[in-house]
Amino acid sequence: MRGQRGQRAKTPIAAVALCWLACLYGCLSDDGDGGIALDEGCDIRRATCQRAVLDATAHARDQPDAEAPAIRTIDVSQLENELRQLVDEEDAEFLAAEQSWSMALQLLGLLAPEAELLEATIAELVDNVQAYYDPVPRQVTVIDRGPELDPLDGVFVLAHELTHALQDQESDLVALGDAFVDSTDSRIAIDCLIEGEAMLVAAQVLDDASGPTRQLDWAALRENVRKGVLQAIAEADEPFPAASGQLPYALGTAALLDAYRSPGGAQRVRAIYGAPPTTVTDWADGAIDAGPRRQRLLGCFPTRGPAGQGALDHDTLGLTGLLALTLSMGEPIEEAFDLARTWQDDSLLLFADAYGEPLEGVAWSIRLDAEAGAALAEALSAFLPDAVVRWDGQELLLLVSADLELLQSWSASFQCGSADELPEDAMASEGAAALRR
Repeated sequence: MRGQRGQRAKTPIAAVALCWLACLYGCLSDDGDGGIALDEGCDIRRATCQRAVLDATAHARDQPDAEAPAIRTIDVSQLENELRQLVDEEDAEFLAAEQSWSMALQLLGLLAPEAELLEATIAELVDNVQAYYDPVPRQVTVIDRGPELDPLDGVFVLAHELTHALQDQESDLVALGDAFVDSTDSRIAIDCLIEGEAMLVAAQVLDDASGPTRQLDWAALRENVRKGVLQAIAEADEPFPAASGQLPYALGTAALLDAYRSPGGAQRVRAIYGAPPTTVTDWADGAIDAGPRRQRLLGCFPTRGPAGQGALDHDTLGLTGLLALTLSMGEPIEEAFDLARTWQDDSLLLFADAYGEPLEGVAWSIRLDAEAGAALAEALSAFLPDAVVRWDGQELLLLVSADLELLQSWSASFQCGSADELPEDAMASEGAAALRR
């Protein structure tokens, strides 16, 4: 799940963003008769409106040399068809890797027994995407979901996606992923930068268009985005793909807001692309200047599989995986998020003969806060009664297998490994990443 196919990269703006947009309007205080300059006559399907929004977006990002990308509109059925076509075009090894990762996530309780990672990801996108940017043809796609978007909704959606086009023109989003993404955690962390900035620039476009008599309450914006995203994740059928797709909007917005609103803030945010934080925990902590993380903190890497089995693949799920796990166990969203923020490091390994073959075992080692870890270990023993759960005061070890006899023998002989034993050049499942941007 670590990689990302650049040629497939898309950045959707989820419907949750529009769920709180009405509140954003409410945060525009009105002390006169001034109106929103773009609230009438700006149909984002028309070239004149698109140009006006592009100019406003370039101004909000302080990027005067911005070029206009192509813009198209499709309906929901076309979106689903195109997503499925992307899957159909993948080679057999990629699809087999997806199957292996779906099996692993099911065994860990991160996916429902009947669910598959690709299907869950497609469902998440079809249900929630309002628009996306594709960097390969440098094209913005708007999803027509029936009734015409309110003009302000449309301006926000288009400004968000045009921000991605401007990001790509300046920083090359595919190259950005190639440089800094080596795990699920780092992919979502990079999304925090990309999506967080796009949220703020789009909000700035609306604020600039509002006129002198109406002002956006930026502090309320931060809190409303957070609440809306966490609620959407809590209500999702599959918390892991939902959290993977939604968290960047909330965490990126919150972490970047103060910097963006400071003098020269647009330039400061743009400078982060040169050395972005690569753990989601850094974004949750607001550590936007932390830079890429490479240090591993785990003392026990679960690289030693069942007898005769080598590690097939590995990943680091980060805060997102811990959040999804606790939500799957039935914890309320705020408590689950607080626990997930104590994450320090993790390593998840798959043991099988080949991609798509039945998994012999899955091992997940997580380093986290001592009090949170003890409570999680106890809850996991009840949630996954057939799993092996161990807590040593610093790290939680979770071993699972569909073969319970094999699991017991593996547990009895288990020994920790080291980071240099992680499999090299593993293909890693890319389902969520391939359809994410």
